Amino acid sequence: MKPENFTSHAVMRLKERTSLNPMELNAMLCGGFCVDIGSKPGINKTHYLFYSEKDDDCFVAVLDNLDGTIITIWLVDYQESLGWEVTLNQKEEAANLAKTYAESKAAQETPPSRYYLSVGFTTTDGRLLNCLLAKVPMSDFNDNPEWSFNSLASMKKTLLEKLEAKKDDVAAIHWLSIREGKKGGFTVIHFED
Repeated sequence: MKPENFTSHAVMRLKERTSLNPMELNAMLCGGFCVDIGSKPGINKTHYLFYSEKDDDCFVAVLDNLDGTIITIWLVDYQESLGWEVTLNQKEEAANLAKTYAESKAAQETPPSRYYLSVGFTTTDGRLLNCLLAKVPMSDFNDNPEWSFNSLASMKKTLLEKLEAKKDDVAAIHWLSIREGKKGGFTVIHFED
């Protein structure tokens, strides 16, 4: 299953617990740079161990098996108290995969320079539409408080203001899609109401 979707809860937990942004974690999950550490029968959730070089630590992403949505991010201690043990071999494998991911990212010939931000929204007459809102240089995106994942409510407000400047029939925003370049991978963040 290819993850691309984050719940807003998962984005908040990722920001609280790691230095990674959602696009980095999504790229690691989609690229197979995480360790599948299993699931409980009948629960429809799979746990993936990933290593953050920025934090020098392992974490667990919990994904919904039905649609691939990233539900939450756990500390390893939390995983072990609520689920099952994470072995030293699994932690070492996650660290090695993270190193391989970093090397593969560095070896990209021409990495994209911009994020393309689109939102899914409902119009006042109930239609569900998508709208490209901005093309943001990656360096600006990562350093600009306007796009900070620290406050999804603030980010949603900014997106709504930009959308309402383009469209006059907006009822609600439902998600943000962040694409790396014109044809790159994308990450979707769902805004829960």
